[in-house]
Parts: sequence; structure tokens; C-alpha cells
Amino acid sequence: MAVRRRGGECKGRKRIKERKGKMRRKEREIRGFLLFAFCEFDRHLYNNASKFLRTMILAGATTSTAL
Repeated sequence: MAVRRRGGECKGRKRIKERKGKMRRKEREIRGFLLFAFCEFDRHLYNNASKFLRTMILAGATTSTAL
């Protein structure tokens, strides 16, 4: 059998891991929402935007997703 840890150590670690997972999930949701909103916004602009504007939009999209 494995060496026993101090009481409660395992539980503490597990809890931290759970919290991390929740944070990650939230981040992913927010990012997805941002991307979706951006795409909608993008579509409207694409129809009547100059190339310069379009590149600016794309640059903005990449930075927002990188965060």
C-alpha cells in the first residue's frame, strides 16, 4: 500500500483541482461567448468595411482570444 499522507492533504488538493477546473470552464465559456458575439458583429462589418478596418477587427479578435 502507498504511504499514508497527512490527514486532509488529499482532500485539500482535490478541492483546489476542482476549483481550477471550474475557473477554466468559465474562462472557456466567456471566450466562446466573446468569439460568437464578435463573429456576429464581424459579419455586419464585413459587408461594408474597408480592408484596413477588417484587418483591425481581425487583430482585435486574436488579442481578445489570446487573453
